[in-house]
Amino acid sequence: MRNMSPSAIAFRAMRWPCENAGTATVPPKEINVPLLPDAQPLLLTGSSPAVLLIHGFTGTQCSMKPWAGYLDDEAGLTVSVPRLPGHGTSWQEMNKTTWNDWYAEADRALRQLQASHEKVFVFGLS
Repeated sequence: MRNMSPSAIAFRAMRWPCENAGTATVPPKEINVPLLPDAQPLLLTGSSPAVLLIHGFTGTQCSMKPWAGYLDDEAGLTVSVPRLPGHGTSWQEMNKTTWNDWYAEADRALRQLQASHEKVFVFGLS
């Protein structure tokens, strides 16, 4: 990984827009409600270690996509950005979920990465 200042990393990350998901998105889980645009979970496969990025409350993976793009493009790491239940849908659907649902999805994504990577780093935004 190249040595870059935090501001340089943030600037480069901003160049990876949400609407540019490419073909790296994971097929969405089957749900009965439509997702907002760019609310699909994201998995970018690369090398180890892996990175789990967790979006914030009421957010979607779109808010984490700049970090994911940088970690994939510049460092070649595997990056997973799950969609927490209820997020990326409507306020009515989100109101049906609790922190237990969100925690379970983050835990599932972590265990999935741990199954194929010795080290997994977890970052979150809130």
